[in-house]
Amino acid sequence: MKTFFFFSILILIELLLILVFLVLELVFFYIVFEFLLIPFYFIIALNNIKQYSRNTNQVNKKINAFFLLFFYTIIGSLLMLFGILIIYINFGSTLIPIL
Repeated sequence: MKTFFFFSILILIELLLILVFLVLELVFFYIVFEFLLIPFYFIIALNNIKQYSRNTNQVNKKINAFFLLFFYTIIGSLLMLFGILIIYINFGSTLIPIL
C-alpha cells in the first residue's frame, strides 16, 4: 500500500508539473505551483518516519525539517504573490504572452 501511495503522489506531481508549464496566466501559474507543493509535503512528512520511531530525536529532526520547509515556502509564496500583484499593477495584465 505504501508503494502505491508513493507512486500515485509521484504521478500527481508529474501531472501538476506539466500543468505548470502549460499555464499562460501568472495567477493560474501561482495556484498550480502552490498545489504542486502539497504532494511534496506528503512525501517529506510521511517518508520513513516509521523507520525512526524508536529514535525520537530523528523523528523530531524530520518534523522540524518539514515545518521549516513549510515556513520558507509560505514566505517565498507570499513574495511571489506580491510580485504578481506588482506586475498586474504596472502592466494591467497577467497573461504571459502579453507581458
